[in-house]
Amino acid sequence: DGNYTLDEAKLTEALEADFDAVASLFQRTSAVSDSRVSVTRVGDSTADGTHAVQVTQAATAASVIGASLPASLTGESFDITSGSNVASVTISPLATIDEAVTAISDALDSAGITTITAQRVGDAIQLVDSRYGGAGEFSVSTNTLGLAGTHTGLDVEGTIGGLAATGSGRSLTGSGDLSSVILDIAATAAQVSGAGGSLDLGTVTINSGAAVIVDDYLEQVTETGGVVDRARDRWDAQIELLKDRIEQFEDRLESREVALRRQYSALESTLARLNSASASLFAALPQGV
Repeated sequence: DGNYTLDEAKLTEALEADFDAVASLFQRTSAVSDSRVSVTRVGDSTADGTHAVQVTQAATAASVIGASLPASLTGESFDITSGSNVASVTISPLATIDEAVTAISDALDSAGITTITAQRVGDAIQLVDSRYGGAGEFSVSTNTLGLAGTHTGLDVEGTIGGLAATGSGRSLTGSGDLSSVILDIAATAAQVSGAGGSLDLGTVTINSGAAVIVDDYLEQVTETGGVVDRARDRWDAQIELLKDRIEQFEDRLESREVALRRQYSALESTLARLNSASASLFAALPQGV
């Protein structure tokens, strides 16, 4: 019926037996069935329950692998742009591939670009951004290393609880009653492709404890536009209506008072004339009559 009672002896016994289990009765808990999924945030008790997680596109980071290079390179100059930062790279003539990687890394450091790393992959050079999705986009100007172009990652795509979710990097945010659920998806593009383009990542189970439910309810009651706000607006409207009615009644009373005063004044004038006429009649009568 919405009421809570406390048996201190039973609570003490339960705390001593399994403190975490008791804590879970009061706080919001979540569990996933697949290690490639982790819960970043759950902020609303409407998300309680067990919900399936499916991914149709894994998040990827922006990267590029250049062409196969000879042992010694010719001189090279190009720019790497990430956001508003630009790294100007200069590779000396006859530099080795490893020396070229070092030159690129030094230029990135000097430009304050900390998310992109350069590394050697066989006889080629690879640039990789540590950020997933569109946030990790970078571009490389024309060069003979095969690194030129604009390179961007992909945001994760999929559903939570059968509802379309919004991806940003590896974060997948639910919709509808699950809009407060944000999951981190570590599945790879190869895993999604191997599953035929739709990868089942098990379920996420969310449970709001007693304290969370009470807190959510209080928020609904006290928030802007909540129960208290609506009640206050309703009573304020009633008060304003009563004020209007009182003002209208006072106006009618004032009008009535003016009318009564006018009638009373007219009555006094009439009485005065009658008294005057009566006095004249008595004065005109013969004495002794």
